[in-house]
Amino acid sequence: MANCKTVSAQNLALGQTYTVSKNSNYPAVSADNDHNVLTDGVYTTGQFWQSKTTTGWQFVLRVTITIPLKGIANIDKISFNTARGSSAGVNYPAHAFAFTSTDNTNYSYQGDVTAGADNKPGDYAIHKFVLNNVRQKAAFVKLVIIPNGSFVFCDEIEVSGGGRAGGERQNIAVADLDKSVDRMLATSAQIGKLQMGADMDAQSNLNDVLARSSQKWALSQRRSFNKDLVVTKINEWDKINVPFKPQASADNSFKVATAINGDQYRAFMVTNLSSRPRVMNLSVPAISNARITLYNAGYVLSGKGYDQIADPLLKISDTLSLNSGESKLIFFRITGIRAGTASTSIKVSSAGVATLMPVNVSVSNLTLPDRSSLNAVNWAYLNFPMLTDKREAAANDLKEHGINTMVVPPNVLPYVVNNNFTYYRDYLKNLQGFKKLLIYINFPNKNNYNGTQFMSDDWKNKFLTWYQSLIQNSKDMNFDESQIYLYPYDEVADKELDNFVNFLNWIKSEHPSIKVYATVASTSRWQKIGSMLSLVQIRNTPAMLAAVKGSDKEIWMYDIAPFSESLSPYTYYRLMAWKAFANGVKGIGFWNYADYRNNAGNKALLSNFNGTENTNYSVIYIGPDNKIVSTRRWEAFAQGVQDYQLLDKYALKFGASKARQLAASVADNQDDDSRADKAVAQILLELK
Repeated sequence: MANCKTVSAQNLALGQTYTVSKNSNYPAVSADNDHNVLTDGVYTTGQFWQSKTTTGWQFVLRVTITIPLKGIANIDKISFNTARGSSAGVNYPAHAFAFTSTDNTNYSYQGDVTAGADNKPGDYAIHKFVLNNVRQKAAFVKLVIIPNGSFVFCDEIEVSGGGRAGGERQNIAVADLDKSVDRMLATSAQIGKLQMGADMDAQSNLNDVLARSSQKWALSQRRSFNKDLVVTKINEWDKINVPFKPQASADNSFKVATAINGDQYRAFMVTNLSSRPRVMNLSVPAISNARITLYNAGYVLSGKGYDQIADPLLKISDTLSLNSGESKLIFFRITGIRAGTASTSIKVSSAGVATLMPVNVSVSNLTLPDRSSLNAVNWAYLNFPMLTDKREAAANDLKEHGINTMVVPPNVLPYVVNNNFTYYRDYLKNLQGFKKLLIYINFPNKNNYNGTQFMSDDWKNKFLTWYQSLIQNSKDMNFDESQIYLYPYDEVADKELDNFVNFLNWIKSEHPSIKVYATVASTSRWQKIGSMLSLVQIRNTPAMLAAVKGSDKEIWMYDIAPFSESLSPYTYYRLMAWKAFANGVKGIGFWNYADYRNNAGNKALLSNFNGTENTNYSVIYIGPDNKIVSTRRWEAFAQGVQDYQLLDKYALKFGASKARQLAASVADNQDDDSRADKAVAQILLELK
């Protein structure tokens, strides 16, 4: 492979050693251990991702490169040499955000090096992207590279000196730089990369850039409406694209049917198309048969595609502010309190102009019971960092959303060779009122047979003593043995199957009344242990549902997916209950209630939530007041549990077969997110 060396007298980065946030990790290129490949003046002329003169990263969300220059100098241009080959899954970077500083403490934003019409997919090509007219004094240049896909490659970065420098506006502390990038990514998703890049090339104040882009978009939309505030009726579970494009609607009214104690949800968008911020007032007069509660579904930055997701639900007192070009999702809950029909209107007003959203509520004389027949679990560990100081509030929130089964985590249980249940008893104080407890022992942890051998006679005796102590302590805390299920393995691995089978055979012969639960993720494991379990929760896949069809075991199902903030409230969360009913499944669940995996204590704080940096499984957030904040997804799940109760009542009157057909007609048509509400209205009408 031929390489050429180009030396520019004004290349202030040439020969400089830099730092990177993540080392080059693509195996066929340079590991760049000395951090000098990108500033050695050597350009690759062959296949980029097969050359040792290239650096490359795979499966990273961002890479930050900081180049110290030879001193403070006037900067004119910054370039980034890269390659694409879309057929191989390699694209030019989505962004290469450039920042400069004189002291490496505070930075100013200069622009997106890779913005422009040339940044598009295509056949193999090498391209040198250049950010011109930087005109800034700097001693440090920092590039934040955002891949467009799984890979990004670079062989050379140049910083060209010369020209006249403008005033220094170093308004971004280095500690806040990642947050600034997050804001730019969010704006990029809203406005579009080309327009954003053009604005940012000319501006170094990030706040000005963001506001200017939003104003341009607002004015472009205002021509279609000729008014400042536009209200658009939407489906409450829709994914909202940002920026939201408002639409004229001939019908802004809502018709709602629900039961006593039943909840329904509706939503609309409000968009500010003026060139300045607006304050919006919202109000809804009370009605006699239902309670209406208004929420603002705020946006969070998702780890999936840097999308802005309308997810957390913040209760509205009376007013909301909207920046120019901003849209807010207004989400409202209608709770039936007594039978009858009544009407009201939600009033949206700003600067003396009001829009009315009529709401007609019909509450049937059917009352939903406090306890659902559907079993529901979401592995809500009350000792997770998000919940340790709010266990009682979390337990109440779980019950309000239909969770009636709790998993007791291993770290509040004594090991099998120990009988100190102090932590267990304390943990159960907050579980009063739940229907079932799944005692997650976690047999693979060797501490459960420390000093003895698993399934030896000595261990068996210790286990029986441990179990009797477990039951006695449970009874002391108001839980009967019939509510207790042992949970020895989670998604048992093949290497543990024989141990599990041996345990099941022994415990059933020794203590037939003991109930054993397991999560099962494959058909082969179901075939081996399914018949031996008291309760089986299968992974929600077509193969597993087919495998358990016709079984006389009690079957539940569960799912797990990362970046939960991006999951569909309707398809993933609400329809889980409809799918369960259609398949004769008696329980549902998902991982997890409060699992936000990061380095700041596993807390999904609304004040600094960043899905791009952390894997989120949670359905709640923690608000500024340290209280639990619900989400559209969490409410959708709760509504699914209520739907299941209505299907149960429908089956009692019209037969299980007809009820399952109705459930299947909803579950099998996931793209129609109005179908479940239509089915609920049909059930309520036919059960009169």
